[in-house]
Amino acid sequence: MLQSFYTGNSGLNANKTWLGVISDNIANVNTNGFKQERVNFSDLVASSLTTYSSSGAPRNKEIGGGAFVAGTIKDFSQGSFKNTNQPLSLALDGEGFFMVKNPSADLTYYTRAGDFRVDANGDVISPAGLKLQGWMLDETGNIAGAMGSINIPNNLDPKNTDKVAFENPANLDAGVDAITKTFDPSDATTYHYVNTITTYDSLGTAHVLKHYFVKTDTNTWRVYTQLDDRAITYTDGANEYASLELKFNGKGELTSAYYMRIPTLNQNDTASEISDDGVFTLNTVPVLPGTVFITKDQNNQDVTWNDDGSGNIVDIKTGEIKGSISYDDGKITIIGAAGDGNTNSITVTYKDYKYTSALEASDDGTNSVYNTGITNIAPGTLAIYVWDDGTDGTNDISNGPWTDKNGDGNIYDSTNTQVGTIDYQTGTITLTNGDGDTNDTIEFEYGIKVTDLGNISTTTINYSNNESRFLNNGATDSSISEDFKKLTQLDSEFIFYAQQNGASKGDLMSISVTEDGIIKGTYTNGQVKDVARLAVATFKDKEILVRKGDNLYLPNQQTFTPIIVPGGVISKIRSGMLEMSNVDISQEFINLITAQRAYQANAKTITTSDQILQTTMDIKR
Repeated sequence: MLQSFYTGNSGLNANKTWLGVISDNIANVNTNGFKQERVNFSDLVASSLTTYSSSGAPRNKEIGGGAFVAGTIKDFSQGSFKNTNQPLSLALDGEGFFMVKNPSADLTYYTRAGDFRVDANGDVISPAGLKLQGWMLDETGNIAGAMGSINIPNNLDPKNTDKVAFENPANLDAGVDAITKTFDPSDATTYHYVNTITTYDSLGTAHVLKHYFVKTDTNTWRVYTQLDDRAITYTDGANEYASLELKFNGKGELTSAYYMRIPTLNQNDTASEISDDGVFTLNTVPVLPGTVFITKDQNNQDVTWNDDGSGNIVDIKTGEIKGSISYDDGKITIIGAAGDGNTNSITVTYKDYKYTSALEASDDGTNSVYNTGITNIAPGTLAIYVWDDGTDGTNDISNGPWTDKNGDGNIYDSTNTQVGTIDYQTGTITLTNGDGDTNDTIEFEYGIKVTDLGNISTTTINYSNNESRFLNNGATDSSISEDFKKLTQLDSEFIFYAQQNGASKGDLMSISVTEDGIIKGTYTNGQVKDVARLAVATFKDKEILVRKGDNLYLPNQQTFTPIIVPGGVISKIRSGMLEMSNVDISQEFINLITAQRAYQANAKTITTSDQILQTTMDIKR
């Protein structure tokens, strides 16, 4: 008789627990990321006896002892989303949990509630102050280092521009006519198009980078580059070049690109194919004025040409070369050695073509080449090459002036004697001595100026294997990688879309998060930086995670180790949304009615047992 009381009581307790779970589910119907729970009932056995009949058949005699709640199971089915329009309101569309850490306790929690914000230190935190976990990203957007707390910088340091790329659409008009004039950035008739883009140095100062495009032949273009109206050079290792030449095929596709080489020894051409994909590096070293040293290594002997800053010529004993550079008018003078003829000289006006002038050794004078067209000198490179390709002879070339009186390329002196030829296409002037041999030559190709005379610095010409180049060690180097490979040449108007990766200092304006969990910061300098990528954890047995309040879970000792992946791998990240509770309120009302009736029924078993017991007590009367 007493067993029925205990059995009914167990039913009351079990259903009372179920009512508590139902009430908790209903109470959290508006809790972000809440996962409803359900109870598992198990039966109790009061006694169990197995007997056998005379034939040996088993007979069980079992009396149940009621029921109890064996446990609760969490339902991690997906909840609905609600919009918040806050970028750090995050919802997981799929499996997994956000990871948040209490730094003071060094304890990591797991949650489906993605209501985050940025604190004054730039840390992304939950309402409870726990720090969101993930990986910080490097400049290329790749994960850098171990997982940790995500921090969004409140400002960005200036970034030096080191890459400029011409992206689609970027087109050179194939229909324009070639220009034969010497390039001059101040003369718009010497180029077809100039593209301007703002770049930045390491201090965040803006600079104007200009690319001048000149069509020189069919499917051939020349590119000149200036930074803040100063010409800069392209580099290939230790070599520097004044300009680029771009070659296109009949389909308008870039097939090859050439550095326009400052001539090398014994080369008749001035182009060297360097790049098939159109990617180059610009040298933007500023050349400062001051003492100039020109060194030449010839037969293992060092020759030095010094300029004391006043333009005075200093004799060079070894190598028999004299020269000076005047900063006032930019005049560059090369003076040959003594020979057996008359003194001759030729003046070449500075532009961008290659000029070749003859040098003849003479006894009573010197031959000189002057470049008097330079008004100032800008960052760049000058190469000087000297070699012998003929025998010395009597110099029958008289003093100038020399003229091409017939316009046929033949040069005559004042005595009407032909002394050489001029190639108007290449700008090459060749003088011939009396015995018909071609004299020693010096080749120049200019495309660079030097401006802004300032503090004294040293500019060096490294002369190796008869090759001379102006280098600068008076300022900090910087370089820009340029990408032309997406440039086309079609019969349509000029259009350019150029991008660069430099920036001035910037302050954080806004935050966004992608479906892959990449947190981006937008800054006042126009930069959009991939800052971090949040982590998502999942468990093989997530149903037995332990609730810790504040929508947090912890694994217990029996839980498998979490599987941690970047956002977007096992679930999409929905920014500007929060996952709502997955409680089904209508189902909970049904459960509530069921639990109520079950409780009432178990209470009835107790009252019935009491009545039976009372009847038994009445027998005594």
